[in-house]
Formats: sequence, C-alpha cells, structure tokens
Amino acid sequence: MIRRMPAVETLGCVEVICSDKTGTLTENKMRLSGLWSPAGGAEEDELLLTAALSSEGEAVETKGRLNVTGDATERALLSAGAKRGIFAGRQSGLRHVCTHVFSSERKRMSKVWRDKNGALCSRVKGAPEYVLPRCSHVMKNGVPVALTHGLRREIMDEMRRMAAGGQRVIALAAREDLANSSEAEAESSLTFLGL
Repeated sequence: MIRRMPAVETLGCVEVICSDKTGTLTENKMRLSGLWSPAGGAEEDELLLTAALSSEGEAVETKGRLNVTGDATERALLSAGAKRGIFAGRQSGLRHVCTHVFSSERKRMSKVWRDKNGALCSRVKGAPEYVLPRCSHVMKNGVPVALTHGLRREIMDEMRRMAAGGQRVIALAAREDLANSSEAEAESSLTFLGL
C-alpha cells in the first residue's frame, strides 16, 4: 500500500541506497564496543560507573531480569555496566541532587550527587570536543594530575581514531567537592576519565 505516490516516484530516481547493518537506525539498538583512558588512567569499571551516574536512564535488575531505560546510547552504556554488575544506585552510595540535562547546544549532560558525608560531586558525559575543554585534570594511577597539552592531543587523537572507525564517541569526566550544584560548578575544573 502506498500512501503518497510522489514518494515512490522520487525513489525511482535514487542511484545509491545506504543500509544500516548495525541495527542502530532500524532497531534503535546500540552496544558498547570499547572503553579507553590514557595509560594509567581510569579503570573500565570506574568508566562504566561514571557513565551510569551521568545517565538519565537506569538499569534495574528484578527477579533475574534486566530492565534498561534511556535513549539508545544510555541503554548501551547501562547494559554494558549491568553485565559487569555495575548499577549506579547499588554501588555509588550517592544520593541524586540534580540533573543538568543534555541539549544539542551544550552537547553534554551532568548529574550532581551527594555522598554520605554531605559532599557534592558531579559526573559528566558528552561530546569529547565539548567536555575536554572543561577538564583541567586527567586521572592517572588513581590520582588527578594536570591535563597537559600533550595529553589533550593524545585524547583528541584517540577520539578521532574511534570516530573514523564509525563509533559514537562519548567523553566521561568527574568533579569532587563542589561548592554548589549549579551547572557552572558541576561542569568546570573536571577530571577527564576516558572515552
């Protein structure tokens, strides 16, 4: 059945048809294909926990069944974490304070959390070219160290390599001991964790 005949007539003029073998467009499914951090950087479990803490969706396991909500990107990140037993609510010991939502202008989002001692922290995810300029440190051997020009170049080179391979690349960052829960505070002087 054809609803609009001009659409079929236009299709007759097509010379190239691109198809989606991955299922991202047809099934709205994505999967995590890899994690990266600079040498001596954040561990994979820390990256997955940061991804979970900076997501609007959530992964909940009930009666042996996993239910994952959120957009396709978040579902991929949360599912990968859940397969390794990483669930934001269970492991973090943090209480959600507020969310600075993703927008196409900001190309990032953050969530502010309060720990058991009352200190505020943030977890951020987004496009590397929008998150990295807000980072002043990088995690090395469990300690934040100054983010040098050389390290920035290494991170951007890796981001370009991953993107050239057809991957959607997301940067993950964190900040501890926030003075308040504002967007400006939550998304500045960040520690870069990985891609």
